[in-house]
Amino acid sequence: MSQTSHRTLLIESMTRLRTHVPFDAMAQADLQPLQTALDDIPALALSEVDAARLLHGQPVHLNGRPMGVTSGDVVLAMRDDVPVALAHFTGTSLEPRRVFNL
Repeated sequence: MSQTSHRTLLIESMTRLRTHVPFDAMAQADLQPLQTALDDIPALALSEVDAARLLHGQPVHLNGRPMGVTSGDVVLAMRDDVPVALAHFTGTSLEPRRVFNL
């Protein structure tokens, strides 16, 4: 992060402190859904069983290749519009890399 960015963040933080806004309100205003940060990663909808496997660190074997995903890609595994994990697609399966506890 550049020195200008650090300075800007410091000024914004000091301004918020002067307005006496409770921390929870500040945090709520600044928080974005996890999907916002991951919107450039292809998403893949999973069944409840497959999502549970990924949540437990187990690979999920797939029949066929999901559209738009090639072997070696990282995908965002989703269950009912809730992020489950970032997973590596091997060509035949998904292997969890980062599992979310949301």
